[in-house]
This record gives sequence, structure tokens and C-alpha cells, in this order.
Amino acid sequence: MKKTIYLFALVTFGLFMNSCSSDDDSGSDNVIGSFLKIDDNKTDFVLGIAEDYGAYNEEGEEGIYNIDLSLLSTGFTFEDQELNGTGIGIYFEIFSSTPNKLAPGVYEYDANAQTALIFDDATLFEYTEDEEKEIDLVSGTITIIKSEIGYYELTFNGEDELGRVISGSFSGNVEYIKEIEEED
Repeated sequence: MKKTIYLFALVTFGLFMNSCSSDDDSGSDNVIGSFLKIDDNKTDFVLGIAEDYGAYNEEGEEGIYNIDLSLLSTGFTFEDQELNGTGIGIYFEIFSSTPNKLAPGVYEYDANAQTALIFDDATLFEYTEDEEKEIDLVSGTITIIKSEIGYYELTFNGEDELGRVISGSFSGNVEYIKEIEEED
């Protein structure tokens, strides 16, 4: 009888642990590393910069906030709000429904709209000692999984003007810069 109770307890514990580990793993597949992939070429991101431009109401709409996000490879430095160095990166101009950060959700590319859950500008850039290349994205989505003022988890995908497939993710701290002062 003791063996039956012991076996039952062991099986129950094993099932419990298996179900817990499955739940724990479910969120970890959302963002794997911080990288930019252009077709089959992958570059790791090591730095993120979020520039908060505050409320955007050029069209008279309220509840729209402009945050520009740059994700950068090794080789860049960011000091005194100035970017220097060489490497590869991507820039997004994004419109959120939440002040001071990008609200979780899916943001669609639309070059002609500045509304919440839209990004209207995205540029790949590669700076070398000899030249600076900038190539615009022409389609895509950004999925914000988690956001705080100085931290983001996100994935993105799209296509650039050369027809290349662009994808990537970022998970980590960002340098947060408030570009405008709030009115008193």
C-alpha cells in the first residue's frame, strides 16, 4: 500500500512539474535574443535608444504619442545624446496610445498615417568608415510584447525598398530620452 501511495504521489508530482514548466516556457519563445536579420544575414543588437517626443496632435487628435526607437549593433556609442561609430541598426518612428512608452500590441506600417498603433517611418542603416547607407522599409509590423519606460521586448518584420526580408527582435534595456519638456 505504501508503494502505491508513493507511486501515486510521484506521478502526480511529475505531472504537476511538467505542467508548470510548460507554462513557464510559453512566454520565452516570444522574443529570442536581440538581433536584426536581413534575408539570411543576422546581426546582434547591443543597444537600444527610445526618444520620447510626447503627445502628437498635429491633426487635432488626442491620445497619440510619438516615440522613436533605434536598435543598434556593436560598434556604436551613444554619449551626450549623440550617436557615433560604425555598425548596423534600424530606426522606427512609432505612434503609441500610451504616454512615455510603446503600448503592448501590434503596430502596422503606414507611411501616410500618424495614429496610434502605427509606425510611419523605418530605416535600416549601415555606417562604415567609408560610407553611410540608409534604406527605407516599405512594409511591416512591430509587435510590442512588454514595455516600460526604459525596457522593451518586441519583434518586427517587413520588407525594405530593395525587396529584402527584414526581421528581428529586441529584449532589454533602452536608453530613454525625453525630447520635450512637459508643460506646467
